[in-house]
Amino acid sequence: MLTRIELKRFIEERLGDIASPIFMKRALTVFEESPDDKSSLASAVDKVSKMVELFIDKKLARELSESLLDKVHKN
Repeated sequence: MLTRIELKRFIEERLGDIASPIFMKRALTVFEESPDDKSSLASAVDKVSKMVELFIDKKLARELSESLLDKVHKN
Protein backbone atom coordinates (compact mmCIF):
# COMPACT_ATOMS: atom_id res chain seq x y z
CA MET A 1 0.00 0.00 0.00
CA LEU A 2 1.13 3.52 -0.76
CA THR A 3 2.19 5.31 2.38
CA ARG A 4 2.06 8.91 3.37
CA ILE A 5 5.88 8.91 3.35
CA GLU A 6 5.82 8.21 -0.39
CA LEU A 7 3.23 10.94 -0.95
CA LYS A 8 5.30 13.39 1.08
CA ARG A 9 8.38 12.53 -0.97
CA PHE A 10 6.43 13.19 -4.18
CA ILE A 11 5.23 16.56 -2.84
CA GLU A 12 8.78 17.50 -1.86
CA GLU A 13 10.04 16.62 -5.35
CA ARG A 14 7.32 18.61 -7.13
CA LEU A 15 7.13 21.65 -4.88
CA GLY A 16 10.57 21.81 -3.28
CA ASP A 17 11.93 24.48 -5.63
CA ILE A 18 8.66 26.40 -5.93
CA ALA A 19 7.11 26.62 -2.48
CA SER A 20 8.37 28.43 0.57
CA PRO A 21 9.64 26.40 3.53
CA ILE A 22 6.60 27.47 5.55
CA PHE A 23 4.22 26.26 2.84
CA MET A 24 6.10 22.97 2.50
CA LYS A 25 5.97 22.38 6.25
CA ARG A 26 2.22 22.95 6.32
CA ALA A 27 1.59 20.76 3.25
CA LEU A 28 3.66 17.91 4.65
CA THR A 29 1.93 18.23 8.02
CA VAL A 30 -1.38 17.49 6.30
CA PHE A 31 0.01 14.08 5.31
CA GLU A 32 1.62 13.52 8.72
CA GLU A 33 -1.75 13.95 10.40
CA SER A 34 -3.50 11.62 7.95
CA PRO A 35 -3.98 7.89 8.63
CA ASP A 36 -2.59 5.48 6.02
CA ASP A 37 -5.95 4.38 4.58
CA LYS A 38 -6.96 5.28 1.02
CA SER A 39 -9.85 7.59 1.85
CA SER A 40 -7.80 9.59 4.37
CA LEU A 41 -4.88 9.88 1.96
CA ALA A 42 -7.24 11.00 -0.80
CA SER A 43 -8.64 13.67 1.53
CA ALA A 44 -5.12 14.82 2.36
CA VAL A 45 -4.30 15.03 -1.36
CA ASP A 46 -7.42 17.13 -1.90
CA LYS A 47 -6.52 19.50 0.93
CA VAL A 48 -2.93 19.97 -0.25
CA SER A 49 -4.07 20.46 -3.84
CA LYS A 50 -6.43 23.21 -2.71
CA MET A 51 -3.57 24.86 -0.84
CA VAL A 52 -1.39 24.70 -3.96
CA GLU A 53 -4.22 26.13 -6.06
CA LEU A 54 -4.78 29.01 -3.67
CA PHE A 55 -1.16 29.97 -2.99
CA ILE A 56 0.91 28.75 -5.96
CA ASP A 57 -0.74 27.75 -9.23
CA LYS A 58 -4.08 26.32 -10.32
CA LYS A 59 -2.66 24.21 -13.17
CA LEU A 60 0.05 22.76 -10.94
CA ALA A 61 -2.56 21.95 -8.31
CA ARG A 62 -4.66 20.04 -10.83
CA GLU A 63 -1.62 18.09 -12.11
CA LEU A 64 -0.50 17.35 -8.58
CA SER A 65 -3.96 16.19 -7.56
CA GLU A 66 -4.33 13.90 -10.57
CA SER A 67 -0.90 12.36 -10.07
CA LEU A 68 -1.30 11.82 -6.35
CA LEU A 69 -4.85 10.48 -6.54
CA ASP A 70 -3.74 8.09 -9.27
CA LYS A 71 -0.98 6.85 -6.94
CA VAL A 72 -3.40 6.50 -4.03
CA HIS A 73 -6.02 4.56 -6.00
CA LYS A 74 -3.54 2.27 -7.77
CA ASN A 75 -2.24 0.91 -4.49
